[in-house]
Amino acid sequence: MRYPWAVRRLFFFLWLYASFASAQQGQPDRLLSNAIDAQQRGDLPTAIREYEELLKLKPDMVEVRVNLGAALADSGRFDDAIAQYRLALPDVADKNPIRLNMGLAYYKKGDLESASREFEEVHKVRPEDAQVAILLGDSEVRLGRGEEAVAMLSSMETANAANPDFEYVLGTALLQEGKRREGAQKLSKLAEKTQSADAYLLAGSTFLDLNDFEHARANLEAALRLKPDLPHIYTLTGMARDQTGDQATAEPAFREALRHSCADCGVEITCIRDRELLERGVKTLRTKREKLLRRLTELGSGFGAPWTQDEKYAALAAWLVLADSARSFRTAPPA
Repeated sequence: MRYPWAVRRLFFFLWLYASFASAQQGQPDRLLSNAIDAQQRGDLPTAIREYEELLKLKPDMVEVRVNLGAALADSGRFDDAIAQYRLALPDVADKNPIRLNMGLAYYKKGDLESASREFEEVHKVRPEDAQVAILLGDSEVRLGRGEEAVAMLSSMETANAANPDFEYVLGTALLQEGKRREGAQKLSKLAEKTQSADAYLLAGSTFLDLNDFEHARANLEAALRLKPDLPHIYTLTGMARDQTGDQATAEPAFREALRHSCADCGVEITCIRDRELLERGVKTLRTKREKLLRRLTELGSGFGAPWTQDEKYAALAAWLVLADSARSFRTAPPA
């Protein structure tokens, strides 16, 4: 989820109060100017320290509390930011900007219920503000209240059909409300317009659940092409390929899914081609082909039937990995 509106809002405050500070003289105003300069160049610790020193001198400066709240939120200190916003709120006529920032701080800290309440208060005053509706709708979806989000966003869609964030949140709300095909279609169209891998993935996985395998594959292939490190993308794409009868390309997708899963768990993997397995076994284990095949057959006697070629090859692959590991251990230099 992107928040360009929030960035613009914060810089609006900084510009306004920087202008205020430049028109004043004295230590408090120099502190304010220094704090704003530090905040604008990303030196948040200095900005926070200067704002806090200034508040000791002038605790009634609401602009300082607002800017301090923004700096604290950007530093990940969301509870401290919210406390500053609450102290500033009674002293301003237009409370909506501060409520937006406070709602965003709640949102980022994961308190979606509180975030939703703040966004709802602003939405009541500014019902046509698309950015407020996006944040409120997304909060409602994350809280499992897709029906409320759909009701609010649908009434605004005509005016905001060209807004990709708006369409994405409406699409996810439709999925949650149970209108999964409608939601998937909306997300697929959005993905095509914006080339959003995330939207393609969500649409494709939904189509897959709906057994609409052709649309699922089209969306998942696009997601894979755009962003191959998406979670579960190889597994889902492999499933879509398999269900559309393309086993030849499904198999490598599943292999890649396995490789990624092992990497995520920190598990080392060894890749051996089937046709090279026996030759490598003969070389690594220093035995003859016939003896190796006989030994593989004997290994299955303790398991009982069936002991197929796939199982023999899996046992041989494990054997070779163990042999390589043992050799590496023996040749490793002492610690």
